[in-house]
Amino acid sequence: MPSLRIVSAQLLVIVVSVAVVTSALADVTEHQKCQKAKILARGKWKSCRSGQRAKIVVGKTGDFTKCNATLAAKLVSAEKNLPADETWICTWIDNGDGTVSDLDTGLMWEKKNAQDGVANFANPHDFDNAYYYGDANGNIVGSSFLGLLNGQTSFDTPIEPGFAGYRDWRLPYVSELLSIVDTTVSYGPSLPCGSADYTPCIRQSVFGPTVMCFSQTTSGPCKYHSTTVDRVYGPGSYANDTVDFADGGIIITSGSPNAARAVRGGGD
Repeated sequence: MPSLRIVSAQLLVIVVSVAVVTSALADVTEHQKCQKAKILARGKWKSCRSGQRAKIVVGKTGDFTKCNATLAAKLVSAEKNLPADETWICTWIDNGDGTVSDLDTGLMWEKKNAQDGVANFANPHDFDNAYYYGDANGNIVGSSFLGLLNGQTSFDTPIEPGFAGYRDWRLPYVSELLSIVDTTVSYGPSLPCGSADYTPCIRQSVFGPTVMCFSQTTSGPCKYHSTTVDRVYGPGSYANDTVDFADGGIIITSGSPNAARAVRGGGD
């Protein structure tokens, strides 16, 4: 039989282990609980949609609306213990690899860096870079931006095996760009976003430095490209929607270089 000393030592180890686990659980914040709940909810949503597709394969009727409704309800429920002005903390997660995941939409965004007033096209994340949308010499859909991110270009050195390990980076739709506009951001008690230079309506602590148009007379590229095309003037000539993070305004541009922020995902 084990001695009393051994039994006491074993009990002490158990007590200490329980205390450590309890302490670790106590350190989990409401924001982290919310993020965890949203991650698990999206995982179940993907599983649900896979199940509905499997039904369709064998001739049954799939019900994707049920999956979407359940996800929407769980995303709302995850935020129930957070103050209204802190729910944004539960929306995005920094993945630590230059990307940010949106827990509400399922999109993964590129972060920007190197705000120094000097463009560096070898670095597709450079804040100061601007690209033509449809110009053959600077087509962002081709080599100079997305090609670098997707490891599929001869322009400079492509990122292998694709930025953050993915090769499906793209330009966002205008609705996706608008989903990261946040007009509640302020830069001081009397400095709301969009009210001065370098005060964009976006969480720069999350997405990195972001350009904006301070006024109607702002010179240079100050908006972000989307793939939403409103007009085609002819071969290689497009008018696409861009978003100004000064206020979330949508501007139709044609032939002008502008900033670009890549995104991926959105499906399941």
